[in-house]
Amino acid sequence: YQIYVREARRMVSEVVLTEHHLTGAVISDHPISVGTYGADIHEIQRIAYNHMIVREGKQPAHIRTIPYGIDYAAVVPSADECTNLFVTFALSASHVAFGSVRMEPTFMMTSQSAATAAVFALDHQTNVQGVEYDQLRKRLLADGQILSLAHRE
Repeated sequence: YQIYVREARRMVSEVVLTEHHLTGAVISDHPISVGTYGADIHEIQRIAYNHMIVREGKQPAHIRTIPYGIDYAAVVPSADECTNLFVTFALSASHVAFGSVRMEPTFMMTSQSAATAAVFALDHQTNVQGVEYDQLRKRLLADGQILSLAHRE
């Protein structure tokens, strides 16, 4: 018997990724990577109801995901909570957004960017909230990181 935990607790930070990011209604101000996977939400359980099977908790298919930026603030805790931590798996995201963010390629890109930001924080002797985004962005682009598919930087 194997237990499969798809998601659990997540950090709540200054920026919480939501389905509005996935659909393009909200654009990240400080993207460090890009998400491209659809909102893959599985049902909690199947229930027999009125001679039909009801899929409780299934995400409606009408939410169309476009490539979206993962904001730096979504992987950094609030400064009053912690100043030396990056959270690239249990990042600040709603249930629906996490259904997209949870893919390994997205985690790898986001973690690579967080590692670069960690070096900046160490080199500049600042906390993770104090990393200068414009400098980080330039370095990420120089390293070949994709921050946006819309502009293909």
